[in-house]
Amino acid sequence: MAASPRRTPPSPYEADLAAYVAGCAEADAVRVGEFLRAFGIAPRPGQTRTVPAAHLLDLGAAMRMLALEEAGLDVHRQAGLPPARKALTETLLAAPRGGKRPARVGTNPALLPAVLRLLVDRMAWAGQRHLGAEVVLDAPDEDALVESLAQLLWAHRDRVEPDPGGPSDE
Repeated sequence: MAASPRRTPPSPYEADLAAYVAGCAEADAVRVGEFLRAFGIAPRPGQTRTVPAAHLLDLGAAMRMLALEEAGLDVHRQAGLPPARKALTETLLAAPRGGKRPARVGTNPALLPAVLRLLVDRMAWAGQRHLGAEVVLDAPDEDALVESLAQLLWAHRDRVEPDPGGPSDE
């Protein structure tokens, strides 16, 4: 009998990434459910409706982009993705009708992977958990960063107590 490989526990990095992606998926699923209910598309209690998983995932990605725009963020636009309403419209037009899935003419079949890549690469994974907000990670303009830091330090200069072991004015 061959020995099964030992699974090493996930690193804190891997655990944070998995928790972030799972949280995004859960939030997207809630948004999709609310959207379907709001437009009367969701099945009535006790009934079911078959929808391809790929379509629901695309809808979740478009709804995620809409949430970013509503929060005042355009990180997806900077990454070359379409405006949220366009992505949502294209996703809805590609919806299955009568049990058949129409051709995805004019839609972006890579929408979900692109949105996931964007979230993992550009968003703070713990932003929602710690701040209750999406936080975009970016490389700031160094001059603007130094100027902002100088203003912050100047504004709070009277709140800093001198270090007793530090340099003196003698």
